[in-house]
Amino acid sequence: AVGNLDPLNALTITSADDVTFSAAVTVDNAITQTAGAGTTTFNGATSFGSMDVTANTRILVTATGSLASTGGAIVLTSDEIDLLGGVGSVSIAPAGSASITLRQATVSQPIRVGSAAGDPGAGTLDLSATDILALADGFSRIFIGDADTGPVPIAGNVGSTTVLEDITVTG
Repeated sequence: AVGNLDPLNALTITSADDVTFSAAVTVDNAITQTAGAGTTTFNGATSFGSMDVTANTRILVTATGSLASTGGAIVLTSDEIDLLGGVGSVSIAPAGSASITLRQATVSQPIRVGSAAGDPGAGTLDLSATDILALADGFSRIFIGDADTGPVPIAGNVGSTTVLEDITVTG
């Protein structure tokens, strides 16, 4: 695993098609991906100081993956974000030290929160109940969308009230 015995100081990806973190990765400071045309996949435990990843097509945390910040903000920007690592698999410590932002890569692309598993259709960033439940309690705030987001419908049950208290939806 990259960085497990001697953690990387930082990891910056300036342009990529598909990026796969196939095993555990430990980075003391920031993981940054400024441009990604394809899918960025996290298959193992990924620990970092902060994260700002842009992947136009998809960001995927698989069933065996997790994201753990050691205190800095997490920003995930993509037209599809799937957090499939299980309940609480995207976390921050110490609690309250920073926020997480989930937003679309395509300006004005609609976002849907709380949909059933599966994509509600092309051209929509769907954050399913599974994705929301992957966010561990402890973020100072959970931001969904940005100033360019259109209306954000909330469908169905999106999880526990301890998570919902920290969500800010912009749209």
